[in-house]
Amino acid sequence: MKKIWSWIIFILIAVIAFFFIRENIHEFSQVPEFSFVYIIPLVILVLLNLFANGLRIKLYSGYYNINLKPIEWFGLVSISIMGNHLTPFRAGHGARAIYLKKKYKLPYTSFLTTMASSYVIKFLVYGGLGIILSLLILKYYNIFNKFIFLLLVVLFIISLVAIFTPPIFKKNKNKFLNRFIRLLNEWKVMSKNHNFLYKIISIDVIVWILRSFRLFFAFKAFSFDVPFLFILLIAVLSVLSVFLSLTPAGIGVLETVVALSAEAIGIGFVGGVYAGVLDRVVSVIIIFIFGPIFSYKLMRNL
Repeated sequence: MKKIWSWIIFILIAVIAFFFIRENIHEFSQVPEFSFVYIIPLVILVLLNLFANGLRIKLYSGYYNINLKPIEWFGLVSISIMGNHLTPFRAGHGARAIYLKKKYKLPYTSFLTTMASSYVIKFLVYGGLGIILSLLILKYYNIFNKFIFLLLVVLFIISLVAIFTPPIFKKNKNKFLNRFIRLLNEWKVMSKNHNFLYKIISIDVIVWILRSFRLFFAFKAFSFDVPFLFILLIAVLSVLSVFLSLTPAGIGVLETVVALSAEAIGIGFVGGVYAGVLDRVVSVIIIFIFGPIFSYKLMRNL
């Protein structure tokens, strides 16, 4: 049923995109000059992004005393992202959960704790950054989107509550509920490990910076001169759009968020579409080079 809904949403996005392009064909027909030289930094940045996300996997595994080799943590992130492109709702992470379970006996509840922790920390980091950037753009460019700002504030507050006041629950007779309670209690312990949280936050900041430069060069490739402060905010919103991955790897969703964000802060919808699609194309090519290679290397001996 989830797969059916994901394709329905994908088709709906495609239909809306078709009618939007048809109504604004004059804008899309004027394709700006494209410079291939910016593909090189884009490729390098996508690879660095994979490396940073791989380090996050290494840190979470290390928290449970699992010492992953470089081929494992880099390979697992490649497999996960490739899987996300093939399945909806970020189901590609399931391959990583299975690998860690079969090879290192990591319980699925512990894996889910790492996922939940990752989401909470992302809300904290990107919510906070987004609030600061929104206020800076208001100050220097007199542009402000109330909806985006309120959304960022809500995400930031939710993450603060989850980190600083997580409750402890007692087990009961319900087996399924006990698994959920175990997840929450593991997060309670993890949230008290400030040194560990600082490392994860640092990686998320690095990922945001890399994502920002990816969008910068994607805009530059089409000769769009966008203030870097705007790009920093679009990068925040595009990373948060991952949580709306109702289609495989958020295809259509992420590009729409980039385009709408560009429109909301005064850059223009069409420019956002071009930049978002170019970034997607480059990342997909790289992922589908590494993904199959590491799938074979890591999964064949399980």
